[in-house]
Amino acid sequence: MPNLTTHINFIKYLTNKKYNNYDLNYLVLGSIAPDYYFIFNNEKKGCLSHFEETINDESNLDIFNSKILKLNVNHFKKSYIVGYYSHLWLDNYFYNNCDKFTIINNNFSTTLLRKFLKENIKIYDLKSTRELINSISISPNNSDFNDILPISLNKSIHLLNDLKFKSLISPLELSCPTVIENSSYNKFLLEAANSFYLP
Repeated sequence: MPNLTTHINFIKYLTNKKYNNYDLNYLVLGSIAPDYYFIFNNEKKGCLSHFEETINDESNLDIFNSKILKLNVNHFKKSYIVGYYSHLWLDNYFYNNCDKFTIINNNFSTTLLRKFLKENIKIYDLKSTRELINSISISPNNSDFNDILPISLNKSIHLLNDLKFKSLISPLELSCPTVIENSSYNKFLLEAANSFYLP
């Protein structure tokens, strides 16, 4: 499952393509919202917020589309919903396409390779998104968002504030071997952004 900074990095790719008519603040908040309960260790609610029955399932985008994506809401709510949808969509995309990663150093056990790949991606995403993460600023006073999705706007703001703190103290240099080049990873995200669509 992609980490929070990957989802924010993906939003950057989307807004560089054809989704720049949404509010960037709410897109970003929506894009991290589904992971709230996983970050705070509640797997059951985490599955519900991802529209999954179990943690090993893909997100059920059909249910999301039929119940939420088509709602007639204001610009900010729509941006939050699209960000949320992008998270679920990207989780599914990673699940089905992670074999497309171009690994340049495969001399490790599967466990170590996964660990190093995750660390490489985390650093690349953080370098790309740290400035954006720290520029997002929304006051937690939009209680009418609470009935739209399993994760309220206020919970998403809490998650963002936690991420802001961690992003500022996290190193930006790899502490493990490079197993995927940043350019190759960027190409993967660009392909994902080019494949993304709203039904």
